[in-house]
Amino acid sequence: FNQFIQQSNVDLNFEVILSCQELSRYTKTTHAELLVLLNLAQKNRIEVVLEWDVLYQEEKFAVACDFLDRLPLHDFKAIRLQDPGAVHYIKSKYSWLPIQLILENGNHNLVGLLKWSEYLGSQCERLVLSNELSKEMLKQYATTLKVPLEVLCFGRILLFYAPRFLLSPLDKEREIKSYLEASGSSEESPHSGFPIIENRHGTFM
Repeated sequence: FNQFIQQSNVDLNFEVILSCQELSRYTKTTHAELLVLLNLAQKNRIEVVLEWDVLYQEEKFAVACDFLDRLPLHDFKAIRLQDPGAVHYIKSKYSWLPIQLILENGNHNLVGLLKWSEYLGSQCERLVLSNELSKEMLKQYATTLKVPLEVLCFGRILLFYAPRFLLSPLDKEREIKSYLEASGSSEESPHSGFPIIENRHGTFM
């Protein structure tokens, strides 16, 4: 990342999304590494967005809130959220922090999107929509909603999530690992090669 910044001749007018294991569904980045990357981005005048996209049960949610409270939130341009409880927590305690709301796994209808936009008000910086929505729907939403919209163009699409640890029982080495990866296939179709990840937050396909 540092080498790219130093050698790049392109306009660095973009934002970087960072997170750590405690708050993110997928990343392996530690808390210490997050702070190093944040510092590096600041030195190069790159805006950083913090991603908090894990869905929690009550006990783990309280732990995550405590962890979040100890982060230098004023150093982030905005925060990306998915859990409604996390949205309410940020809105109640950090009303100055812009929110990029991840709705790609739900709220595909305009009524729901309008309600979220209304609830967050000026704190809503962006709505992140599902890339499964048709071009016609996206055009309609873009002309009706008064907030910027984001749609994933490249990258993995979450097909399945469970808070349970589904890969660990299949690990023949029976070692305790915090991160497991596998490739899955369908018995009902010829599709195969689905990336499957298990980490502290559960199993994702």
